[in-house]
Amino acid sequence: LGKFLIFSAAQCLFSPRESARLEARAALLLVEDNQLNAEIAAELLRMSALTVDCAWDGIEAVDCLANCPNGYYDMVFMDIQMPRMNGYDATRAIRSSARDYCKRVPIVAMTANAFAEDVQAAKTVGMNEHIAKPLELATLAASSGGIRAAAMLDAFPALTPIDWSALT
Repeated sequence: LGKFLIFSAAQCLFSPRESARLEARAALLLVEDNQLNAEIAAELLRMSALTVDCAWDGIEAVDCLANCPNGYYDMVFMDIQMPRMNGYDATRAIRSSARDYCKRVPIVAMTANAFAEDVQAAKTVGMNEHIAKPLELATLAASSGGIRAAAMLDAFPALTPIDWSALT
């Protein structure tokens, strides 16, 4: 009976040129070894019209980032406690890559360990931010929304924590 138009948040908030660029770049790598946690996080992120790829441990994450085109992922959500290679070691390996892209892609720690020393440990190895589990939609939206805005502006200084409130 009628036609329905579906718009993403990017199309509503940005010019057509900015929207097309943003949507083309809104890809995240979710690194999570627990299948249920991965499914929940991926669905929450996809609700924000983001493309989400999953890696099941740090080794897969390092491989994904080593072999993807420059700029393919705008952001990485990285679990900390995983088999084979944990999130800290994976981040160290990613940051030590010869590729400039790997040195600057934002990496956000996702962990149940939310003490100040856990946040500092994440930042020490090169993660840009830290969010606590259980994941909440508002927290993920704020993190990914800030990254999407920053990605559009190419505003990722290497290893510098991102002030999400200034980007959204």
